[in-house]
Amino acid sequence: MNKFALLRSIKGRFTAKQFVSAHLFRNERTLSTLHPYTALAPSLTVLKTQIMRRSSQHYEFVENDPINDNFEFTEIEKDVLRNSTLQTPGAHGTHHTYGGIICAHALAAADKTVPSELNCHSFQCNFIIRVDQSISVQYHVTRVFDGRSFVTRSVECKQEGVVKFVALVAYHKLEPHSIEHQSTIPSVPNPADCEDFDVPWAFTQAFTPAKHRIDYEDVDFTDINRPRIFQAHEMRCIDPRRYHTTRDTTAKHYFWTRYKFPIEDTRRMHVLTLLYISDTSNNLLVVNSHLHDGFHIAMQGTLSHAMYFHGRPFNANEWMLIEMESTNAAHGRGLARGQIWNERGDLIASYSQEVVMRAKKDEEAKM
Repeated sequence: MNKFALLRSIKGRFTAKQFVSAHLFRNERTLSTLHPYTALAPSLTVLKTQIMRRSSQHYEFVENDPINDNFEFTEIEKDVLRNSTLQTPGAHGTHHTYGGIICAHALAAADKTVPSELNCHSFQCNFIIRVDQSISVQYHVTRVFDGRSFVTRSVECKQEGVVKFVALVAYHKLEPHSIEHQSTIPSVPNPADCEDFDVPWAFTQAFTPAKHRIDYEDVDFTDINRPRIFQAHEMRCIDPRRYHTTRDTTAKHYFWTRYKFPIEDTRRMHVLTLLYISDTSNNLLVVNSHLHDGFHIAMQGTLSHAMYFHGRPFNANEWMLIEMESTNAAHGRGLARGQIWNERGDLIASYSQEVVMRAKKDEEAKM
């Protein structure tokens, strides 16, 4: 039985509710109780590298590996690269591209102009116009500064000659003999004891302005329309009940995350992958605590993103803890910020992101 036949067999033997109850490949023991074929040698590996997508009538298994599948660049001229494979997670039913992949592409383009012994320590960008994934993208790199310890690059993302995204990328040669301190990793449950991110996403679908509180037992976990944005990296929510029931606008939320597909084990690839992941769920964080007040979001998007890599080693295929909070929302814009630790407790990155969000009106909101 090949892997796709196996998946079809498994999908046909248990309900969507059972599938979600297993928390999306949460552990091998749970899966093996659902279907005897999961005991076959390659089956668990297959299951863990297949991601669920809801179609109109049932759940399907699809592969979506944007890091390994979307980084084929063609060099048009010096420091100008073209990418034609933007089959990436975006808004359902649209050609909009997930901002994390644009950030990762821009960093990869800048990396090609910098000596390998230097590492990205700062990535700051602005999203100007939505990037259409049906159109090829050109990344124009400018060599702003080349020093012995620090290097700076700027990157413009263009489609059909129009600048849609700009980034400033700074590199640094690591200096091991230096002062050092960091924030302490919070005491939270292990990833194996946490809910898959489908759980808080189900809360989002269930929430309406008329419902001032959602009971965990009332959420329908059999009909989760999970965006493709969450397919390539796994996220485990520390407390999904609190995530959508708190009125505390500045509450901190915690998630474990890791990239599901094996990536090249280099510092640059792990940094690039974490940058890709970091654009996830910040918009939701800004608006969630306002849902109780009747705020019904019509549109949202990233305006700017800044990430700082602290030079401590990490592996994006291993669990990382994200602490997130929203420190401000006003005049249609909100600010989220976060810290990221590896499982050993090393602070590996910090970030901030500004988002735009607008409430539903009689007419569809537009940027």
